[in-house]
Amino acid sequence: GPSPGLTDRVTLRRISCHTVLTPLSVTLADGCPLGRLRVVGLKGDDITRMALSVKSWGATRGHRVVLRDVSLTFRGIDDPSLPQSFRGLPFDKWPFFPSFGLYFRNIDRVRLSRVRCATVGRDYRPMMVTDSVGNVIVD
Repeated sequence: GPSPGLTDRVTLRRISCHTVLTPLSVTLADGCPLGRLRVVGLKGDDITRMALSVKSWGATRGHRVVLRDVSLTFRGIDDPSLPQSFRGLPFDKWPFFPSFGLYFRNIDRVRLSRVRCATVGRDYRPMMVTDSVGNVIVD
């Protein structure tokens, strides 16, 4: 059921994953905003389907997301028509994200420091897609 309130000052450190659907998925529910989320030292390989994502599908927003020292390798989806298939398609009909590596939606500020996303095999989608994101800083 509903559990409204702010999630804030969350740090995830030294995470390693292998052969997973997604390395990290954070979905903000209505009435449950995000203050700050830091992910430091995330390593993943053979990620099979979904980009790392921090998002809200509704009106709730996240304030700040920081990714530092992140290295992810995804299985590519070798389909040149894939990027076009997302145009005009409502997000609740997406089989996966329109990017292979990172997806952010309804976040005020994203900071990426030493973040590497790669594919094994071809993938025609961009590494990162943002929807309604205020500021992206890459150092």
